[in-house]
Amino acid sequence: MDSYVEIYNQLPTLGEAEAKFVDREATFSKLVPLLEKYDYNFGVCLVHAHCTLNPGEKMIATGHVSEPVDANTLAHHPVRWLDDGRPFEFTVEPTVSPPDDLITAFKALVGHIGVLGLYYSAGVRPSDDHLELEWTEGRKNITKIISKDANNPANIETAWLPGTKNPVTMSCVIYCNIAKPRPNGPLHAGTKGHQAAA
Repeated sequence: MDSYVEIYNQLPTLGEAEAKFVDREATFSKLVPLLEKYDYNFGVCLVHAHCTLNPGEKMIATGHVSEPVDANTLAHHPVRWLDDGRPFEFTVEPTVSPPDDLITAFKALVGHIGVLGLYYSAGVRPSDDHLELEWTEGRKNITKIISKDANNPANIETAWLPGTKNPVTMSCVIYCNIAKPRPNGPLHAGTKGHQAAA
């Protein structure tokens, strides 16, 4: 079986993942009853990588920064999972993993898409006027809450709680630098949209 680092380094780029997620409304309508069954403790995320990991590293969030960390130096918990239940991002905050029956049902509904996963959303509820924006600086993925009015329409939505009053929309504001591609495509590089929102 592939190691975590190999799995993470083969994840699609933001642009690749976004291009594969078509027919969103139909997909969300299928997922609403499933997510509701689990009290919206889990939402849907667009699976993509923010950097290339070195051996022994994991993407671990501490506060509003997620970055590669030596997995043996910091206690961590899964926060995002592939459609087959394998975790691909972590946090220092306690979480709960999705039950096996949720993973099975989720995979049956969206596995053919290949770029959707689950994220731990317990305690996080949509806001009428704010969203979470993420961008990459070096190997760090940084998030910030901004007003929806300050969001650049070109930003790509990367996480949702479909069926709730207002879907959560975490938007990546990352530009791909094609001058430094990794083997399966370009990495996130710029922060232009964040600068405009700051």
